[in-house]
Amino acid sequence: MTEVTEIGNSFCVAAWDPQRKTMIRPMPNQNYWAAELVQKINLAQGTEFTCTYLGKDWRSHPHRTEDTNVDPSSIAVVSQNFWVNHKERPQEHSSINQLFGGKEKIQSTWSRARKIFVPENTVCPSLGGVRVSARTVKFVEESFNGAPPKLRAHVGAGLLIKDNLSVTCVKLRKEWASSGLDALNKLIRDTDSLHLRVGLARPFDGMPQKCSVQLNGIIF
Repeated sequence: MTEVTEIGNSFCVAAWDPQRKTMIRPMPNQNYWAAELVQKINLAQGTEFTCTYLGKDWRSHPHRTEDTNVDPSSIAVVSQNFWVNHKERPQEHSSINQLFGGKEKIQSTWSRARKIFVPENTVCPSLGGVRVSARTVKFVEESFNGAPPKLRAHVGAGLLIKDNLSVTCVKLRKEWASSGLDALNKLIRDTDSLHLRVGLARPFDGMPQKCSVQLNGIIF
């Protein structure tokens, strides 16, 4: 399990398949993970589990690359400390641009921080890892029109340019809610480099045909 993200009242899970050497997004009966299932098996980043594949190819690209239908009754936890016990990691890229093959587009730019997306139906990964210097990452809060602040991450993308990513990671959101923004930024300053788990959101009414780039998690 490389990342667990919040989708409303449900959860989206991504995982590294060490046998096939590829990333997958396991979807129980083609659905997101219900909160009851996540709580039942104590699902979290680092959980190692087995499951039975039921097939692929029902989604459009780019999510079709990793979305995998699985049998929910077959899910069984093996270990809760995969990243501690195994040195193997998913493939790492040197930048978000390299991960998506340069197919990302700029949605908007504010104060040198740009929000980016990949157009729907683009054939490319929708999940991946990016290795960056911890100094190039900073968590920030953004609020618009009096709405409650949302957690975002600025990731260096070149000279004076930053990618502005929404943070969907359950673990990072909980740390932010309980300890605050300064504590979250201090957490990443205690290491030299970070493995960022980067993914694409699905298009929605507010952003049709656009898959926003988001931060799904961090592996230290």
